[in-house]
Amino acid sequence: MKKIALIMVLTFMTVLFVSCGESKNESKNDDENTNDENVISDDDSLIEGKYKIEGYVQKGPFIQGSGITIAEIDSGLVPIGTSYTTETEDDFGSFKILKEMSTNYVEVTASGYYFNEVEGKLSTSELSFRVVSDLTEEKPVNINILTTIERERIKVLIGEGKTFEEARAQAETEILAIFNIKGFETASFQEMDISKEGDSNAMLLAISAVLQQGNTEAELSELISKITQDIKDDGILDGKTQKDAIEVNGMALDLAAVRTNLEKRYSDLGLVLTIPEFEDFIDSDGDGLI
Repeated sequence: MKKIALIMVLTFMTVLFVSCGESKNESKNDDENTNDENVISDDDSLIEGKYKIEGYVQKGPFIQGSGITIAEIDSGLVPIGTSYTTETEDDFGSFKILKEMSTNYVEVTASGYYFNEVEGKLSTSELSFRVVSDLTEEKPVNINILTTIERERIKVLIGEGKTFEEARAQAETEILAIFNIKGFETASFQEMDISKEGDSNAMLLAISAVLQQGNTEAELSELISKITQDIKDDGILDGKTQKDAIEVNGMALDLAAVRTNLEKRYSDLGLVLTIPEFEDFIDSDGDGLI
């Protein structure tokens, strides 16, 4: 009887020990799942601080009240779970926000109606643009077609071991080459502004107009998306449809009308500006040369 009682006690203790062990393991797995869901970054290169984020959203300029979302990202351009919202303050597409950030890298997305510089009127539907930026550079955070196209390419290059600055510089050189713009020193895409003089600003306006030519907002959005995905892995535009569109649009674009439309738009808004010499950066005869 004593032996039977001892065996029963030992059996009970064994079952209790195994059960506690399983319970402990389940609790650990729950904790791991929670951490995954809450997206916590362990990137030591991120710099916390109060940052001023300001710039313009331009196609033509986005109208007042266009939505702006600022998402904190890590050095690999992956969201870390915090975002802020604001709106453009006027019909020039300007926005600004001062925030305490846990990272110096952000992705800013803008969605809204804009002035179509090719048609000379406001768009009939909204368009979304984006930019990724290192706020420690203390540069304007302008959002445009070029900053939208470069994002995926920058991310791939960072994944290959380049710094953000190196990846952005390479991506921007590759993208300009797609539009036959080569050998020029330029500002970064996020510094370009179609309402100011200078070659860099002229390049932005030229490419914006070429991609808009003959396209509705939906067609333009599709074209931008296809170019973005096509070039992200190697920086080269392979798609014949997209390459043909760039060539045909450049030859069809009414350069004088684009200039007149923008000058009138800014004049109507109370500004007299000198539109940059964008005509110099459009392949109007289709020979592949600027």
